Amino acid sequence: TSDDSKELIAASKTNVTKMVSLINDLLEVFRSDTQDIQLSPHELDLLKLLDQCVVATQIMSREKNLNVCPSLPPKLPLMRADGKKLERVLMNLLSNAVKFTPPYGTVAIEAAVVEGSCVEVGKRYVRVSITDSGPGIPAEELPYIFDPYRQSNTKERALGVGLGLSIVRRITAAHGGNVSVRSQVGVGSTFTVMIPATEVSGS
Repeated sequence: TSDDSKELIAASKTNVTKMVSLINDLLEVFRSDTQDIQLSPHELDLLKLLDQCVVATQIMSREKNLNVCPSLPPKLPLMRADGKKLERVLMNLLSNAVKFTPPYGTVAIEAAVVEGSCVEVGKRYVRVSITDSGPGIPAEELPYIFDPYRQSNTKERALGVGLGLSIVRRITAAHGGNVSVRSQVGVGSTFTVMIPATEVSGS
């Protein structure tokens, strides 16, 4: 039937998209093993980017009836950053959150400007946290979660060939920031990205 054909075409497109994404991740890891990730910084409205990511997450989560809870400030400083690569970071973390959260669960997205502490005192960062109510990650796996090709032993947390979070860490580091994770098995996980708030003059 025509409906069956449409479903087959849609499934094929999804699989092709996944394969292209995997190939791009492999190429990114290969390049960054031999040289630094190349950024194309420009004036970036991070709040606008976050709003777009929230909408994309709401669309992704419809089939599972997830509760997407954004908590974004009314304003964030205009920054100099590579918007496409930061979008990749955010959507990777958000798509993982949607993937691993069971139906009717919650995905929360929060952002705030924070002041650096200790050796980072005097610096400002934009902190973006993404929290899911998924199965969580065992404590013994947390130190290795961002390693390339590392997969979780938890069935629900099988991450393909384990490249996505490695790319997240490398892109974030290339911006002078960092990414961390807190998790509790049976409760959920929070991934936090810290990006220096390198403001555009006049913002």
